[in-house]
Amino acid sequence: MKWAARVFTAAIFALAILLAGLVVFSRTPTPPGEMVDVGGTRFRIDCSGPQHAALPTVIIESGASGLGLYYYWLQQELSQQVRTCSYDRAGTSWSDDNDEPHDAQHFSKQLHALLQKAGVKPPYVLAGHSLGGIIIRVYAGDYPSDVTGLVFLDSSHPDQVAKLPKPDGPAGSIETALLVQKLIQYAATVGLTHLYNPSAEALRSNEAFAALPRERQDLLIALTHRPQNYKGMREEYAGLEESFRQGGLVRTLG
Repeated sequence: MKWAARVFTAAIFALAILLAGLVVFSRTPTPPGEMVDVGGTRFRIDCSGPQHAALPTVIIESGASGLGLYYYWLQQELSQQVRTCSYDRAGTSWSDDNDEPHDAQHFSKQLHALLQKAGVKPPYVLAGHSLGGIIIRVYAGDYPSDVTGLVFLDSSHPDQVAKLPKPDGPAGSIETALLVQKLIQYAATVGLTHLYNPSAEALRSNEAFAALPRERQDLLIALTHRPQNYKGMREEYAGLEESFRQGGLVRTLG
């Protein structure tokens, strides 16, 4: 039995070395845009297209998980005519995490500070997808003079949790989603996602992903190996109820 224990220990040790090597030497592509420091938190923001004095800048606010890279085609088309910016919220994609609550009110405040620091001047047209629709609603309530228009892209609704039927069983619950993201975060931390990565496999099976330029595919795949990204997703999901409550407090858009 001693030899079996030794073989098992040696195998675990070899696997640990292999995983550490994969983590250390894996190539990390450079994300598009720039990193802007806002009070000690660096946010990635990517602006493209012509700047017209007579036209507002379009700001894309992503859905839950905050990956601005998902909106490549939208930004490509819009930036043919107007200045268009996408970004990553705190804790997701390449943006740093911080200790502030991950809810719509704080996302609104952080976006306002980011745009000021990056020199992106108002007025803005805010385009919010899913959870992003709640965030732009709160932003318009907080900074009405900055906003000249809102576009809700399949937006979340403040009352959706209260009014929509609950999923049957635990599979569709937020608690299950939080647990899955935590498990994948740990797997990414120790390098297991370099051996098998369900998030990357899901991307590769998507036709829209296959249509993206290769460099954009590489960026999205690289994100599936970043532990921070899963932590940021988990924090946003945990803050959904509070975000919806905050969005419901905005009763008029002027």
